[in-house]
Amino acid sequence: HANGRDKSQRTNEAARRYGQAIQGVGSDLNCDVLDVWDLLGGDDAGGEYGQYLTDGVHLSDMGNRMVYEGLMGLIGRRYPALAPMVEGDVILDGEEQPPDGEKIGLPMEEKLWTELC
Repeated sequence: HANGRDKSQRTNEAARRYGQAIQGVGSDLNCDVLDVWDLLGGDDAGGEYGQYLTDGVHLSDMGNRMVYEGLMGLIGRRYPALAPMVEGDVILDGEEQPPDGEKIGLPMEEKLWTELC
């Protein structure tokens, strides 16, 4: 290689070890981590894992969708007040709330982060 570095080890096993290291850091910091390797079926001997990647590292459209759904699921389970509200949430007194009055989620019609900064 022109820069003198060896080719990176883009293997499934390397991705698994990297994911485990990230899980460890999350655990040490008491921070939730989405296990993308497991989510995408990284240990699937049938090769399903590869359909979620374009080149062995970068996510395909389907891979991005899976990670998005996984992240939204994690946020919904662990931090429901931060999850986007979904169709069917009740609007009371101009604020989106469930029937018991406890506010859940963020209304999707609010300003984008880029508009707030």
